[in-house]
Amino acid sequence: MNQLFINTEKTKYILFKKPHRNIVENVISYQGHEIKRVNCAKFLGLYLEENLHWNEHINFVIKKISPVIRMMSRQQNVLTENAKKCLYYGLIQSHLLYMIVIYGTATNSRLEPIYILQNRAIKMLYKINPRTLTDDVYSQTGFLNFTKLGIFSTAVFGYSVVNGYWLSQTRFIINTEIHKYTRQANQLHSQQIYSSKYGIQGVYNNICQIYNSLPDEVVDSQTPYHFKRKLKEWLRNG
Repeated sequence: MNQLFINTEKTKYILFKKPHRNIVENVISYQGHEIKRVNCAKFLGLYLEENLHWNEHINFVIKKISPVIRMMSRQQNVLTENAKKCLYYGLIQSHLLYMIVIYGTATNSRLEPIYILQNRAIKMLYKINPRTLTDDVYSQTGFLNFTKLGIFSTAVFGYSVVNGYWLSQTRFIINTEIHKYTRQANQLHSQQIYSSKYGIQGVYNNICQIYNSLPDEVVDSQTPYHFKRKLKEWLRNG
């Protein structure tokens, strides 16, 4: 119909499953060519694993950031304050933020290498004593740590869903019609009936939980710009 052709050499498939769970594997073929199964695949810049633990994507982010930190160590003495901010936002935070709403739901033990790298990058860039407490590092520089970056991006996504900026709302229920004049009026709820911290359902549940926990002065923002500004201020003061 649309004259698109499947390249069988590049086409793979992945079976999403719980860890240690065996699944009977069937042979999948297309026009006489067998489609190979893989344990991990890259889709729109996100590495998807069959158990959705996000290890591969975390390793990918680490590989992107590590060379930048080495470069920072050689250039920190010649950079202006503005150049340091541009360098951090463009080459460090940009990689952290991409798909953080999804891979940021990984366990702390899996995300710990990213925490360490982000702290090291900021301390090195601003010549902060390595023994300085982490909270003091972010207080001095005004940056958000990885956990707060995840909250920020997730909350912005939730705001977009509630206010109709996000086209697809099929995974969420908004309480607007149920509670019009209460605090729960614009709360988000996942349509799935079970609660999980893992996989895609864990992502949806995390979006709802974070957005619904925001204070009224942030949620009641009239525009996305004011929402982001108030949210960032709240996170910095929190």
